[in-house]
Amino acid sequence: MVEHLPANNAAARDLNGPWGDTEYLLRDVANQLRTIAASYYNVHRAKGAQAQQPERIPTPNEIMRDNGRSTEQVKTEQDHLLVILSRDRSRHDPKPDHTDRSHTDG
Repeated sequence: MVEHLPANNAAARDLNGPWGDTEYLLRDVANQLRTIAASYYNVHRAKGAQAQQPERIPTPNEIMRDNGRSTEQVKTEQDHLLVILSRDRSRHDPKPDHTDRSHTDG
């Protein structure tokens, strides 16, 4: 049943995090291009110049780990933010008009 859901569904985001396959693929391509550019620079650098190390693009899981936040803590923060946003939306939405105008005299 789950296999027929869209790729960016809630279950997949809960299991895999906020990034889908496309984001991971783009990250990998960008990191490879950075490595190639650094290698080119290092081959053609002046004598005595320091070698360049490419800066990798981190994944959301790496960022959480580096910030010392657990997956559960991030999930709790996301849930809390969702509650706040839902409450705020209900305040600003206009109330629906339930008057039935199909039976007006006129």
